[in-house]
Amino acid sequence: MLKLAFSLSVAVRNSANMRTQTPWQPPISPATVSEDVCRQKRWIADDHRIVSFARDWATTTLADWGLQAVTKDAQICISELVTNALVHALGDPKVIDVCLCRWPTEQVTLVVCDEDSHFPIVNLSLTDPSAESGRGLFLITALADALWWHTTGTGKAIGCRFDLRRYGLAP
Repeated sequence: MLKLAFSLSVAVRNSANMRTQTPWQPPISPATVSEDVCRQKRWIADDHRIVSFARDWATTTLADWGLQAVTKDAQICISELVTNALVHALGDPKVIDVCLCRWPTEQVTLVVCDEDSHFPIVNLSLTDPSAESGRGLFLITALADALWWHTTGTGKAIGCRFDLRRYGLAP
């Protein structure tokens, strides 16, 4: 299903709530852990109903893990990433893989993969406040503690990370 190579550059929040580039590696491989740690889902779709399905799946997964405090931010991020895959990825219908992991290092990662290897264009300036598109990744950088992307063997993976301490969920 998902074949993710995690050797990435990631934009992370520093003490001034700004973004810097640092290497990121997951503590363990998602393919080697149980559903108590990582869950993966594949959708093959050609319409936007998949966005609602993805939100519901993330909500259920986070509730199963007792991480309801992360739900609102994760719902917005998964909505944006899946919508981007539907709008911009190649192919019809679209093949979209999603992976949600709770790592023992007190963080949750959300990764969305599609079959288009073109990287997203990030508009962090919001020069046109009346524009109806172009804010998705900007929103993710505001809500998540990290955002990254890289090519896979069949397209690209775009992910974000939520640090559980920020939600009061880590010791």
